[in-house]
Amino acid sequence: MAIRLNSDVSMANGPRTTLAPADPSGHSDDLRLGDLVDGLPPVITPQVSVQAAAQILRDRALSCLVVVDGATVLGLFTEREVLQAVAVGGDVMATPLSLGLVVSVPALRPEDSLLGAAQTMATAELSHLLVVDEQGQLCGLVPRQRLIQALAFAKPNLDPSAEAGARSEEAIADAPTEGGRYPALANGAVPLAPEQGLTILAHIHHQLLGLEGQNRLRVLTHCLERLGLASGALGAALFETHLDREGTTLTSLRTAWWNPSAAKADPAPLQNLPQGQLQRWHGVLSRGGMLTGRLDSFAAVEQPLLHHLGAAAVLVLPLRCHGQYFGFLVFSYPSAGQPWSSATVELLRTASMALSLTWEQYTMQSCLHQTQSAFASLFHHSPDPMAVTTFPEGRHLLVNASYARWLGRPGSEIIGRRPAELGMVHNRRQFARLRRQICDRGRIQNIEIDSHLADGQTHTLLVSAELTQLNDQPCLLSIGKDITERKAIQATLSAAEARFRVIFEQIDVGICQANLDGQLMDVNPGMGSMLGFSRAELIGKTFPEITHPDDLALDLHHYNRLLAGELESFTIEKRYCHKAGGFVWVALTVCLVRSDDGEPLFSIGVSQDISDLKQEEAERQAAEKALQASHQRINNILESITDAFFALDQSWQFTYLNQRAEQFLQRSRHRVLGQNLWYEFPEVLGTQMSKELRRAMVERVSLTFEEYMAHSDSWCEFHVYPTQEGLAVYFRDVTGRKRAYEQIEHQIRREQALNRVVQAIRRSLDLDIIFETAAREIAHLLQADHVDIQMRQPADGGWRVLAEYRADDPCPACSTGCSTTTRRWLSVSDSSISCS
Repeated sequence: MAIRLNSDVSMANGPRTTLAPADPSGHSDDLRLGDLVDGLPPVITPQVSVQAAAQILRDRALSCLVVVDGATVLGLFTEREVLQAVAVGGDVMATPLSLGLVVSVPALRPEDSLLGAAQTMATAELSHLLVVDEQGQLCGLVPRQRLIQALAFAKPNLDPSAEAGARSEEAIADAPTEGGRYPALANGAVPLAPEQGLTILAHIHHQLLGLEGQNRLRVLTHCLERLGLASGALGAALFETHLDREGTTLTSLRTAWWNPSAAKADPAPLQNLPQGQLQRWHGVLSRGGMLTGRLDSFAAVEQPLLHHLGAAAVLVLPLRCHGQYFGFLVFSYPSAGQPWSSATVELLRTASMALSLTWEQYTMQSCLHQTQSAFASLFHHSPDPMAVTTFPEGRHLLVNASYARWLGRPGSEIIGRRPAELGMVHNRRQFARLRRQICDRGRIQNIEIDSHLADGQTHTLLVSAELTQLNDQPCLLSIGKDITERKAIQATLSAAEARFRVIFEQIDVGICQANLDGQLMDVNPGMGSMLGFSRAELIGKTFPEITHPDDLALDLHHYNRLLAGELESFTIEKRYCHKAGGFVWVALTVCLVRSDDGEPLFSIGVSQDISDLKQEEAERQAAEKALQASHQRINNILESITDAFFALDQSWQFTYLNQRAEQFLQRSRHRVLGQNLWYEFPEVLGTQMSKELRRAMVERVSLTFEEYMAHSDSWCEFHVYPTQEGLAVYFRDVTGRKRAYEQIEHQIRREQALNRVVQAIRRSLDLDIIFETAAREIAHLLQADHVDIQMRQPADGGWRVLAEYRADDPCPACSTGCSTTTRRWLSVSDSSISCS
């Protein structure tokens, strides 16, 4: 609803004529809000400052002002907003009301009921209500206290439904509130007068102003006592959060006040409360809110604390320092209701803000004292000369021990005297120029000043000075460092630098100088010609910018170790990027140049072009890799073939065996490799295999032969090939094939012999010829050198030879001339055949 003002309303307006107020002694059943309207207070604009608005409230003894913008009512400005603006520490002279200090107030009609108005006021937590007529014109205000008194008078005459609404209002008042909401005033409670609250706040501020130098807890306890007595509290306690050794947040009671009529709580259970017990409290209070309500309205985990405080209802307010929540105030009350008014709550909240601000001031003063102590300690114990002199006269007011030692005089002789009076002779032109710089800029920094002391020696002092105030007098705080010895060392270093520069410019390798961040500060011509850059193009670049990306990680790893002091120097091979594209391989050696106290100053890198060497190495590695790949392919082939294979060098030592050869020779390659063939297999000596192998080795010819292997009772077929290293021997087991061939040949010979015997029988029936033919064929078939056919004589039991065959040649199966006789018997009726 838009609220408008009559055209005759202005800032100078006093109270308007009010509607007829209700007679508090009467018993009217139709009492309405219009009967309680007060006159309209003065009107101000939102551009008025807080101080000006507060002055109007104080001069006219008012509790609120109406804030309007043109013809629109924005809200009210009350004493509570004055206290809020003061508590936050803002500039009340420059802060306008528009910055969150105007309370928006709903507007009601004169005919609205008192109970509805009370519910609106309790819900919005207001001290006044606006009343407008049917045209939207502002009629006036209804104060909270007048509305409560009227409700108390009219309550006996309310109908049951209205009485239920009143009970609902009381239930709302009893519920715990958070986030800065104010509780409704209990029936019959008398609010705290504004002048009484201001008196209490003034007393508390007076106590807190003397906090420095006094017992802090004693002053805080006295403040809690005044606030507890003013609010009618049973007790008031201050809790602070802190950390234990493990960094866990705890809450402990620091100080408390108890009403003389109440029993003091035991402080022991109120120490080191865990974070979880008051987790909800910390969340609300850290956001600037507050907690209030009866004991039974709080969570079960929070009630033990309230039981120890002996409270039936509490009000909890936050404490903050430099914007950070660090504790809270707890005001406990003996009754289960809420006997404190919004003014009392505002007083206590303002007091908590005052305690917070005072604590900030106390901590700032402590920090200031610590800073002053630290400066005094630094001034008097500094190893460098420090002095405070008047400006521009230059008379010494304060000097430290180092300054007295440097000057060679006790401090008592220096104080109050000028440099010239102490025998110090300076360059007057230089001093005049420095004096003008100090006047213009307020300081000088790192200026070298030559001083001729009384002993005749000249000392160079590196001076920094700043203009300051001491006892309302302009003074100069100066600090210097005697660099006379350093200057002499620098002269020596300059000579060494000149010699280094000659080497730096003429040597035919790349040399670069870089700062600790890797930025090139100087390079020699050799570095530029190696990379194709000019000197100007290289200076300012960082070594990561000109390093091949694949080599940067290795370079940075060694460089960081060098900076950390783990290495004195390092040498690596890396690639630099060439200006024309591509890269240059270098052997880089890097070391650090350090100061006298061991601090690193810069790095020196020396690079030798090794691109040709790396190219040769790359080619060699490529050839080796190709050779290894070839060897690997050959090995794979040799391992995958079914033939057994071994290789011998010219010393008859095994250089390779495949898996099949290991199985056939019954030797592992780890045992045989590097061993001599004749030592490892002595049974081969003198055999056909040894002859053939020696022939292949000497004549460098390829051979194929078969050999009977006695150790395995098998026949093998050997293929021998000469190689550059020695011999390559492939062999396979052909025993099966050999046996098959023998069986076939035996069968053929048997059939041929049988055929010849049959033919002999057919050609002649002469038994002698038949037996001779049979003996001869049996000898050929059985490969016997002696066969005879005998017949047993039944008469005497003896044997008569019917036919006999003797071979002239030895047994073809035995190359050494076997003398072993094998006799086979064949019985045919009364005859027998024997062969040997």
